[in-house]
Amino acid sequence: MINDDEMFLLFPTPVMKKRFTDREFTKEEFDYLTNLDCSPHAAGNNLLSHNRCILDDPIMSSIKHFILESVNHYFTKVMGVIDCSLYITQSWTTTAMSGHAHHAHSHTNSIVSGVLYIQSDEDDNLNFIADSSSHFKLNFNYSQPTLYNAPRWWIPVKPYDLLIFPSTLAHEVTQKNKGSIRRSLAFNTFVTGNIGIYDNSNFLKLL
Repeated sequence: MINDDEMFLLFPTPVMKKRFTDREFTKEEFDYLTNLDCSPHAAGNNLLSHNRCILDDPIMSSIKHFILESVNHYFTKVMGVIDCSLYITQSWTTTAMSGHAHHAHSHTNSIVSGVLYIQSDEDDNLNFIADSSSHFKLNFNYSQPTLYNAPRWWIPVKPYDLLIFPSTLAHEVTQKNKGSIRRSLAFNTFVTGNIGIYDNSNFLKLL
């Protein structure tokens, strides 16, 4: 890049990564998260917990508090939203073992989604996929992937990492080839409070 050039990342998609609080999971929390009844996902071979509201369990109260603080920091401080806040609608665990993968998908009926990692390998990551309408329709060869040209971007993760992103952002997990387990806690959110502007005739109060 020429030093005198001025570049603008217009309409960026913010993905926030932060660490869980300065403690490890308690034995009660870890046992709860790793012993939930699970079954294979209908659209893939990874395992999803039957319970889709795991953060409502009193055992998870501290983890839920951390996640709620984090998503609302993202919503109000990063996105700059005022007059409303987010609450967690559903939460579940995803477990992947050798040979498992998670298909590309986004989350409907949700504003902000996230993943808190419980167990992972050193080289684990979450793969985010760009909206195809925002990229060139020609298949060029690039000297290297950058934020300006990459149709996908991998964010490395490890236990206690929390990733927060817009629910519309597509993501996937490539096939796991190692013998250890990758386990994560995923969640969706929705908004409560006031959205829109009264004088613009688009005001909406959500309880």
